[in-house]
Amino acid sequence: MLAALSAAAPASLRERLLARDEGALAELVGLASPWLLGVTQSILRDREESEEVVFEVFGTAWDRIGEVEPDPRGLMPWLLRVARNRAIDRLRRRGRRHRTAEQAHALGVLGDTMTAATEVNEAATPGWHVHERV
Repeated sequence: MLAALSAAAPASLRERLLARDEGALAELVGLASPWLLGVTQSILRDREESEEVVFEVFGTAWDRIGEVEPDPRGLMPWLLRVARNRAIDRLRRRGRRHRTAEQAHALGVLGDTMTAATEVNEAATPGWHVHERV
């Protein structure tokens, strides 16, 4: 499979992607998905998140294929690099969210109890009937 994305095949695949051929995108997804999932899962250790990252990678490939310099080795090195970078970005965000939640909990900002949302009383608001008719 990797050979399919190296040498001559990627050049024509790249040209088809540049021409906005959706069949080429489907072909790229079929060829590259196992490799990209392997890389992202080894980094993230989460199947669903890895699939999201791979989906983003194909979106990036579709949107930015014209900005990518043709690589004699093919599209695969570029796709793998994008997938790796996106997975690392996800790890960083995950760490930031975790640290922020820990800090908020330590400061007592996050309580253990949840409060119910209050219902808006539109009738108590002047002009509510006008908004109701609109």
